[in-house]
Amino acid sequence: MGNVHIYLDMLVKVTETSSKMIGTTAELKTNTWIKVRDLLSGTMLPSGNDAAFLLSEIVGYLSKIDPYEVKNLLHLDLTK
Repeated sequence: MGNVHIYLDMLVKVTETSSKMIGTTAELKTNTWIKVRDLLSGTMLPSGNDAAFLLSEIVGYLSKIDPYEVKNLLHLDLTK
């Protein structure tokens, strides 16, 4: 895996999988939009299972696409 560039102000749509995480969560709601910056803040809380999982989905997706495409990616919808 190469370098993955993630922009803190990138908006990401919350996936159903991440919103249904068990354990303590930040209570993310499916199909709502959230900034990567806010997800990172959510992982610092004891209740960030869903935020951490969504971040892992983002990194997994972005690691598979051309890094030059990421530059123009302001919104990321992983629910499709």
